[in-house]
Amino acid sequence: MKAINFAVLFVGSASAIIESIDPSCGFIDAFLINSAITDAITVATDAGTQLSTFTPFAASLDDPRVAIYDPLFNPGDLQTIIGYLNSIKNIKTTGYKVRFYCQGSSGRIEWTTDPDTNQPAWFDTDFYHNAQPDQKRSIRVGSIPNAKPLGSWTKNDPTMFLGLMECNLGWTVNDNFDSSNQAHIQLAQKTIDGTRLQTDNRDFADVRSGGLLTGTNFNVLDYIRPLSRTILHELFHVVGGLDANNKPIVIDVPNPNASPPRNYGTFNECMSQKNAPVSTVRQAECLTMLAAGLYLDQIQGKPAFWSVGVVDTTTLQPVSLPAAGSAAVQARAMAPFRVRGSYWG
Repeated sequence: MKAINFAVLFVGSASAIIESIDPSCGFIDAFLINSAITDAITVATDAGTQLSTFTPFAASLDDPRVAIYDPLFNPGDLQTIIGYLNSIKNIKTTGYKVRFYCQGSSGRIEWTTDPDTNQPAWFDTDFYHNAQPDQKRSIRVGSIPNAKPLGSWTKNDPTMFLGLMECNLGWTVNDNFDSSNQAHIQLAQKTIDGTRLQTDNRDFADVRSGGLLTGTNFNVLDYIRPLSRTILHELFHVVGGLDANNKPIVIDVPNPNASPPRNYGTFNECMSQKNAPVSTVRQAECLTMLAAGLYLDQIQGKPAFWSVGVVDTTTLQPVSLPAAGSAAVQARAMAPFRVRGSYWG
């Protein structure tokens, strides 16, 4: 499978069904998306099953679940994570209506004046009233209560929108327009096609059965990035839902030190965020990292230990810990965890 970038627009709360794949995607892309959805659900199902019998900090260090869980999450996060994974497991048969779009659907994204602010903004025009599907309504990309940062998405060019990743959770406007439980996932064509270099774009199932590839980065969990990984990331946003103030619970946190700008999301960065004000249990990419590491804690029938985010391609043991004083060590110092034979941090 291929790596992917996309924008996702949400309206609703709780769990979800896969409603449809927009005709703009075409037959081949629809096939790839369906395959990736299946792979993502398989990963979530396996990870949830593994965690259902897992007790953090009580399991043996020979248990590969310890290797991936302890660096990234606290014991108190466990039940929340299991709930998210179970919701993704059942996402085809429960409340949300998830619709996937490809680049040819950019016409539904319009640059128009926001009546609430009298300023121009992007709007998704394809949401509808649940009780009357032919009644459409435009919902702002980044509208209140999920305002986007100043200066973002300011040009009248829908191709800009297609390359971005964004998650908006919406709400019922009133009794006359209820679009709750709808979710729109926009896929960028270049990433469906897998143009991202130096990443393993195979489905997680193929990595698990076929083994790690040889070569630069292919033994690094950060670089195992099939299309299903990004879909899984966005489904964590979906099942996270909204809090009492209509704010999304599972979010992406910008990394203030990254250039070009991006969100936190590497293994080291997730470790540094373990006890941050917005901790890893609320960060979609860190939840995705955990699910991926759990699913890949068995590769070709051998246990894999992802405690430092990198394993030896042959033995599947963690690589040597980085030198003292390195950025990776500094990140780990903020998120103490156990490594086989010792306590790291």
